[in-house]
Amino acid sequence: MLKIDPHFELVPIANHHVRPLFHIIDHDRHYLRQWQNWPDYIRTLDDVRAIVRRSDEKRATNNGFDLVILYQGEIVGKIGLVYVAWGDSRTEIGYWLAKEYQGKGIMTRACRAVTDYALTEMGLEGVHVRVAVGNMGSRAIPERIGFANTGVLPNKTWLHGQRIQEVLYIMTIEKWRRINAIEESISGNSG
Repeated sequence: MLKIDPHFELVPIANHHVRPLFHIIDHDRHYLRQWQNWPDYIRTLDDVRAIVRRSDEKRATNNGFDLVILYQGEIVGKIGLVYVAWGDSRTEIGYWLAKEYQGKGIMTRACRAVTDYALTEMGLEGVHVRVAVGNMGSRAIPERIGFANTGVLPNKTWLHGQRIQEVLYIMTIEKWRRINAIEESISGNSG
């Protein structure tokens, strides 16, 4: 669990989250599928239960995790490490947020917390985020945190029967340390 403040925490996905997650996915399906294929395949509670099982398997094999985003006591989305490439010392963050909670800085704070955890607690050297070129709202998240835009990936991704391009964002442990040192310096000087 990552507690960000008294009203905001990230908790490991579990079976008791299935109904509220399904409700969000079902309610926001059209919105969520603009940039993702997965909402088309989450049609029942059992489909969400399968996500929980896969997350349990990832955690058990130390190959990532999925966290439910709790904001003011409500489940509002999901974030996690899609995989962990231990040999390359890197991981990739995946995330989504309910439409009505967009624009509140929730995902930026959640992504910052997961990035920090991956780099400082897990000891990884890099965190990646892939985002569709046209998804400006989602692209703003790694950009706000300070991820480097490494450019458009050479291979296109399938989205609803069409090929789209994605941008790859990378945060390295070295850059993360510099960002945190600057933030600590600023907050220390503001007192």
